[in-house]
Amino acid sequence: MKKQIILTYLASWIFFGILMLLTHQYHMDPNTFPAKLFLLAGGFAPSMVAILFFYNKWTGKKESSSFAKDLLKKILSAKSHVVFMVFIALILCSFLLASTFQAKESILSFISFWISSTFIYGGNGEIFWRGSLLEASLKNLSLMISAVVIGLLWGFWHLPLFFLFGMERSVPFLPFLTFTILQSIVLTVLRFKGSIFQSMILRGLFIAGFVKLEILHPVPLIIFQITVLIIALVIHKDIELHHHPSHPWDKFADIYDKFLNKERPAYQNIAHFITRYDSQLKTLELCAGTGILTEYIGDHFQDYEASDFSNEMLMNLKEKFKTKELKYSIIDCTNIAKEDRSYDLVIMANAIHILPDPFTAMQEVKRVLKPDGVFIVATFLRENTFKQRIQTKMMEIMGIKTVNAWSYQDYQKYFIENGWEIIKKEKIPAGFPIGYVELKKGNANSAYYL
Repeated sequence: MKKQIILTYLASWIFFGILMLLTHQYHMDPNTFPAKLFLLAGGFAPSMVAILFFYNKWTGKKESSSFAKDLLKKILSAKSHVVFMVFIALILCSFLLASTFQAKESILSFISFWISSTFIYGGNGEIFWRGSLLEASLKNLSLMISAVVIGLLWGFWHLPLFFLFGMERSVPFLPFLTFTILQSIVLTVLRFKGSIFQSMILRGLFIAGFVKLEILHPVPLIIFQITVLIIALVIHKDIELHHHPSHPWDKFADIYDKFLNKERPAYQNIAHFITRYDSQLKTLELCAGTGILTEYIGDHFQDYEASDFSNEMLMNLKEKFKTKELKYSIIDCTNIAKEDRSYDLVIMANAIHILPDPFTAMQEVKRVLKPDGVFIVATFLRENTFKQRIQTKMMEIMGIKTVNAWSYQDYQKYFIENGWEIIKKEKIPAGFPIGYVELKKGNANSAYYL
C-alpha cells in the first residue's frame, strides 16, 4: 500500500510540479495544449501505477491467459447495478434542478464531457483510488475508514493544482478536501456494491456536472448530494452487518507484528517464565496470532502446537516458521476441538481481554488440560491514564475493541472466582502493562518446574 501511494504521488507531482514551474516562471497559460498534456500525464499516473501493480501480481500466476482480458474483467466485473442506477439518477436530478441547459447543444456537450471525464479527465483514476488502493486498504482497515483515508490521500493528491498560476479554482482547498472525502465515501460504497467501472462513470458525472454546468440553484444540488451520502452510509451499514472476512482478525494479519514490535521485550520476559517448564510437556498455544510469542518458546518444547482462530494470522505464522517443525491448527478457544485431558500446558497471550466470552474459553481449557496441567495467561491490563485512554480509543477506531479491562488485582481475582489457583503471578512492564499468571485446577501439586 505504501509503495503504491508513494509511486502515485511521485509520478503525478513530477508532472504537476513541472507545470507549476512553467506557469509561474514562464507564465504559460494552463489552458494551452502543452499545459493540458502535463495535466493529463499527472492525472493518468494513478491508473498507470494500479495497472503496473496488477501486472506484477498477474505475472506471478501460473495460469496466465490474457493480461488485457484479466484487467478488463477486474474493472468491469460488477456485483450489482441497482446502487449504481440509483446514484446516477439522483445526481443527474440534482444537476438538472440546480442548473439550466440553454439548448440541445448544451446537453450534447455535457454528455460528451461526461464520457471524456469518465475515461480521460479523472475517472480513470478510480482504477487506483477505488481499485488497487482500496483492496490494499481493506486488508487492514474497515470499509468506512478506508473510504475516509483514501479520500484524504485523494484530496491532498490534488494540492499542487491549487498553485497553478492562471488557473482559477471555484472553491478553496479545505472545502474541496471535505467534498473529496464525502465523494470518496459514495464512490467506495458504489465500488464495493458494484464495479470499478461504475465508480469511473459516477466520478465522470461529478466532474462534468461541476465543470460544464452553471449552477443557478444550489439548494436542490445540496439536498440531492446529502441524499446520496445518506444512502451510501445506509448501504455501508448493511455491508458492515452482512459482510465479514473469514474472521474479523484476518484484516490485522499483515500489520500485527508491526503493531506489537515495540512490546518484544515484554514477550521475551513472558517467554523466560514459560521456558522454565520441562521441554517434554505437550503444549498448546491458543490465539497465537502471527507468532510473536511462538518465536521465543516454539523451539523449547518438543511437542508444541500453535493455533489461532484467524486463518490469515496463522498463514503469516506458518510463513515465519516454515523452516521449523511446529504443528499449526485453526482453533476457536471457546470451542477447542481436542480430546479431554490431552495437554500438559495451555498458553494464551494477550487475547483474553478481547474475548466476548472468556468464561467459556476457560472451561474449554480446563477440559483439555490434564489433571495437573497448567494454564498460562498473559494479557494487557487497564491503567486509567490519559495516554492509555487515547490509545484504547484509537484501537477501537481501527476495530480492536477491549471487552475486559482488568486492573492487576481484578485480573487475579477473576481467575480465583472462576475456579483457578494462581501458582505464579507477575506484572510485566510494557506500553500497556501485562498481567502474567500461571494457573492450575484444584489442589494438585505442580511438578513442572525444572
